[in-house]
Amino acid sequence: MHSSLLSLANHGYNGTHNIAADDSFIDITELTVDPTKLHGCHSSSKCSKGRWENVFNPIVERHLPHLVGGYDIATRDISKGEEILENLLEVIKTQDDWTYWVEHLRASCLADSAASSSL
Repeated sequence: MHSSLLSLANHGYNGTHNIAADDSFIDITELTVDPTKLHGCHSSSKCSKGRWENVFNPIVERHLPHLVGGYDIATRDISKGEEILENLLEVIKTQDDWTYWVEHLRASCLADSAASSSL
């Protein structure tokens, strides 16, 4: 397994993520999605990470471990010292996992919001 800077990324609750694989998940959050319905993007090949042409390319070969997982891009300018936050909903592929993680992330987000507002 290869580690990278992205192995240190946390989940950006309620749309606070600042990296994404593509624009399919930029506007969805654990608070806005239906936990009973896997996001439509997962059933479409156009949303899969790591798109490239099916020809030999030495650059692709050299970076295959990264391409298999896909590249994430910044969704906005990230300031020096700012935490890298991703939308974990991007990587969920099954309905059971989707329901579990949406509910788990939703509960964590709401708990963090309640704790912040009581300070």
